[in-house]
Amino acid sequence: MKIKIRTARSSDAPAMARLVVNTWLQAHEGQMPTHLWKARHANWTYDESERAWRRSIQDVNDGATPGDCILLATQRGRILGLAACSASNKLETVSVGSLYVLTSYQRMHIGKQLLEAVKARY
Repeated sequence: MKIKIRTARSSDAPAMARLVVNTWLQAHEGQMPTHLWKARHANWTYDESERAWRRSIQDVNDGATPGDCILLATQRGRILGLAACSASNKLETVSVGSLYVLTSYQRMHIGKQLLEAVKARY
């Protein structure tokens, strides 16, 4: 499977929102108290997530958050996964705050490819 890793753009925010909301809800269903999962499902909208991703992408692009990056794994233009990371001021440490891969594409080493791209970036 040929995967392309690239930096996120503002126009990616809607697809990123769907990826994160759907994947998070699928991963956590049955793993937390039902009432909390249902509340999250009812209150976490694609629009809310999209706005948050647009802000994050804009901050990275504007240099407001130096050391941060948002990388996407794509195949034929479709976003299959994402990694959002932050580096310390001196680039001594890097943390991955978000790592999501579409459920139907998990266990295909896409997460590993995203992590390798983060590692190569720093």
